[in-house]
Amino acid sequence: MIIGLTGRIAGGKGVASDFFRAKGFEYLSLSNEVREEANKRGLPLERKSLQDLGNLMRKEEGSSVLAKRVIKKIKKKKTDLRNVVGLIDFSNKNIGHQIESFEVIGTDQNIKRIIKEYKINEVIFSSGEIAYNKMMEIVAKCSGENVEFKIVGSNLDFIVGKTAVTMLDDMPVIELSYNITLPQQKFIKTILDYSIVIPSLIFIYPFIFFKSKLVNKQSDFTKFIMGFPKVFIGQLSLVGPKEGTLQTESFLGKTGLTGYWYIDTENSDDIEKLNFYYAKNQNIWLDLEILAKSLNKMWSKK
Repeated sequence: MIIGLTGRIAGGKGVASDFFRAKGFEYLSLSNEVREEANKRGLPLERKSLQDLGNLMRKEEGSSVLAKRVIKKIKKKKTDLRNVVGLIDFSNKNIGHQIESFEVIGTDQNIKRIIKEYKINEVIFSSGEIAYNKMMEIVAKCSGENVEFKIVGSNLDFIVGKTAVTMLDDMPVIELSYNITLPQQKFIKTILDYSIVIPSLIFIYPFIFFKSKLVNKQSDFTKFIMGFPKVFIGQLSLVGPKEGTLQTESFLGKTGLTGYWYIDTENSDDIEKLNFYYAKNQNIWLDLEILAKSLNKMWSKK
């Protein structure tokens, strides 16, 4: 039996691992390639130091350095039953090239055809080599195909919730599935939007509308309420990715009046990860939590 532990920093992973070791389990650290390299170079295992080292590794060995190291681990994993068909690149000019004895057989543009042609049942992304939005775009493009999508890499702490975790050598491999694409979740999300927006348009919106006409400056709360008509006609959702974020509605959902992008950060790199997290774990309770935190932030800024 293999048990994978993942979670936020200081989320209790160490305590959990101590518990399982006391029960007789063997403990393997989920260290990533960057951490291993940091140890080799005698560098501190601090967030900023690891980020700088990751960028340096890509500069020294190319942007695909982490993917290449993952490939080596796949080859060394004698007990793994995976049969690696080949690699996918982002450029047609690399098709046919060999990387660590594996052939580049296609690009992200024709991956759906590749999946059918080679009868592929599993695709593994390297989180260090491909943007999270790009992963979701590929998953959406291949919807309906009988294939599982998984992600392996060093930057997975933000993916929490009910997540299937297996192991590739000492690295966690996380199964990709998006709650927000499930029909039942879409239906419940729509019901939540209308149950809040319709009474608000009757009892709150008129007062906020006239107030906004009397003052030149609009608060975040006023902007939030003024967006309700667009939610009512189906253009927006109460909770979702930020407007202007590179997205495809089929895998990220509708743009939201608020979301993790509002309550957590304005950093563009983190927004991409937060969109990924939200799409994967979306449910009515998460939406209500985000709405509550958003309103609290809006009212505290007034």
